[in-house]
Amino acid sequence: MANKYDTILDKYRQDDNILSDNTLLVKAGSKTTVGRYYPTVATAIAYINTQTPAVDNRWTIIVLDAVNTESFTCPDWTLITSPKAFGGAVFTVLSGDISLGGFSTMSNINCTGQITFASTVAETPSIIFGCYFTGTVISGAGTYGQFVTTFLAPSDNIDVNGQITITTTEVSQNQFRVNAGGILTGDLMNLAGISVVADNGGTISLNSTGLVYDNTDSGLTADTVGDAIDEVETRVQTNEGNISTNTSDISTNASNIATNTADISTNADNISTNAGNISTNASNISTNASDISDLDTNKADKSNVLELDNTDAFTPDADYEPATKKYVDDSVYTSADFDTDFATKDTDDLTQGSVNEYWAGHDTDDLTEGTTNTYSLWEVDATSGETELKSANDINLDSDYKIFYQ
Repeated sequence: MANKYDTILDKYRQDDNILSDNTLLVKAGSKTTVGRYYPTVATAIAYINTQTPAVDNRWTIIVLDAVNTESFTCPDWTLITSPKAFGGAVFTVLSGDISLGGFSTMSNINCTGQITFASTVAETPSIIFGCYFTGTVISGAGTYGQFVTTFLAPSDNIDVNGQITITTTEVSQNQFRVNAGGILTGDLMNLAGISVVADNGGTISLNSTGLVYDNTDSGLTADTVGDAIDEVETRVQTNEGNISTNTSDISTNASNIATNTADISTNADNISTNAGNISTNASNISTNASDISDLDTNKADKSNVLELDNTDAFTPDADYEPATKKYVDDSVYTSADFDTDFATKDTDDLTQGSVNEYWAGHDTDDLTEGTTNTYSLWEVDATSGETELKSANDINLDSDYKIFYQ
């Protein structure tokens, strides 16, 4: 009983027109028809290599077996695919080690073996398109490879030493490990939400909008890598703005600190000067307090002096008590001039109501100019008319021979 792959081959044989001239069919055990049918991938490739594949001379190999274990190097500008690409039910499984050249493309294949990207031209990378991939990948230095709409479940980490470009590709286990010199670019989606990219010294430039992101540890709210990047960028911009503001504030504060430091220095000098002044003032206060104390001790009491604005009568009754002007005016007599012929007078010559002098036993010859002379003074009381012999008084004689008496 023929299997479904035999049925597909028969269909192609019956209607060969559905295939382009540059399409080869591979089916184990089939007879070789040059330019169309081959029993192995290796024999089909051998024929293509004789045809000089190029951008304007591209070739396709359709593997009709359910499983193919061959290891081979796919020529440049050659597509390896399965009946799935033409409406078949399942992918063909390729389990061998396969090297893909410049613009060599593997499509609609279930690849469980090892794939080596061998293209050395950036514009014509090795391509895995629309495949289910569970094998391993070798990306050597200086090589270029590309995953397009492929489900990746690699059996081991994919070490990127050349450049790998990813387009709408999902990864369910292990990770890309971008080594020094390696470059990982493109648009990556992660089916299982695990970490799929590790920078091991290389360059990562992914548009990871659809990549599932585990935000458990980071505290971000985003759950895709693209959103996480945007969220981080927003925070960075906010922090940059805050840093700029804080830098300005720090500059202003530094200026204020410098000004305040100068003010503090000036104030410290002022405090030192004021402290000296306070000390001097304290000494002066102490001295003044002593002086006040001395004044308080030595000053005359108000009750024991006659003030300038005094209006009360005061009569001195001791030798050294002061006399007021009023007292002096009331007590001092006017001066009298005497003739040079100074006659002796007796009490009968005293006139009531007036002031009279009686000088006993002396005449003018006894008066010496500029000296003090002692005489007896009689006084008559203006009211009673009685005479009274006063005690001896010092009478001063001036140059006009005026006798001043009291």
